[in-house]
Amino acid sequence: MDNTIRNQKKDDDENEYDHSPWSENELKEKYLFELLVKTVGTEIDIRIRQRLFIVQDMIGYLTDDDTQISSGSLAEELDLPGSDIDIMSVCNQVVVKRNARDTKYVKHYKQPKQQTIFVMETDYDYPGFTKLRLIAAGDTVDATHESIEMTTHGLYLSVNGFLKGMKEQMQHMHLIPHGPCLTFSDQDRDFAFCFRCTYLPYNAASWPMRYRRQLPSNFVIDKIEQYG
Repeated sequence: MDNTIRNQKKDDDENEYDHSPWSENELKEKYLFELLVKTVGTEIDIRIRQRLFIVQDMIGYLTDDDTQISSGSLAEELDLPGSDIDIMSVCNQVVVKRNARDTKYVKHYKQPKQQTIFVMETDYDYPGFTKLRLIAAGDTVDATHESIEMTTHGLYLSVNGFLKGMKEQMQHMHLIPHGPCLTFSDQDRDFAFCFRCTYLPYNAASWPMRYRRQLPSNFVIDKIEQYG
């Protein structure tokens, strides 16, 4: 009698498994999704936290001459091992142009002081990189022998010298070099100092017109081109 009951229960369990609306892979995906929601929050939670960072950056821009843009996994509120915040500090007192002919049209509505002007010099052998040649030294950027390198072709920005100067200006923050950035000793926040150029380099000028089957949309591309 006991064996009959056990066999019947086993058959019932197998029938229930066979008729389950979830396959084994779907159950694993469901478990993974629930674990991610528990770890980083729902999509709505993440979007709210992202917008808080955007609002924080906008408030900072109202009280500072430079534009701050928060990025990185922590700014996306993905608090995982190794996550950090990348803070892009855009120096609005510096203008970068694609060629020297454009420099005579330089004007910034928010900056009455004379601006520092650089011109990009790209090399097809090194895509993604550019040299910045100094055209005019402004009032707000320290164009010293450390940050500017003299060559037979002109004066060029020295990345290491520029970072050294920024580190000295921010001594109270106890920053240390971290690649092209400066970071706090706990390495959870990186400062990336940026200069804005509203033009794509010549070797990338055709990219916005490339055919795309998916993202980004033309609307997003237009906004990127508009704001630089």
